[in-house]
Amino acid sequence: MIVQRIAELLRRAWFGAARTELLAFARARYGYGCDDGDDPIAYGCLGNGPCFPRAFLDDYAAADPPALGNDELRYPLFVRLLGYPVADTGFRHAWHCPADDPYFNVLGDRNITRETIAAEPAKPDGRRAFHPVRPPLRGAY
Repeated sequence: MIVQRIAELLRRAWFGAARTELLAFARARYGYGCDDGDDPIAYGCLGNGPCFPRAFLDDYAAADPPALGNDELRYPLFVRLLGYPVADTGFRHAWHCPADDPYFNVLGDRNITRETIAAEPAKPDGRRAFHPVRPPLRGAY
């Protein structure tokens, strides 16, 4: 998952009131927070394409996260609450990067073509992850 420090996104109220409720939950259940003015929810992620180890998914399910905010806020917060490292998958180079759209389109407003998917593995630095993919890929490469 691409992660980004989200102070600017939070200032734009992207997460709204649910962010405050989610933070209150994290403080009450996990003692999470700080009093130095630094926002303790420091990361957001693009919700498509996250990669989690099975151990995290098991711990996340057991934590029974509340339905507050959205996955883009909950995932990185619970990764921190549960003690897992945050890492960027590299699926996109930046939060908004039109050059990545032919390979990993976060809006999902167009499919990645079968031809694009077939061509990338032949390149040494070609893409290995694509989104969204809806055409059949049998025999594509």
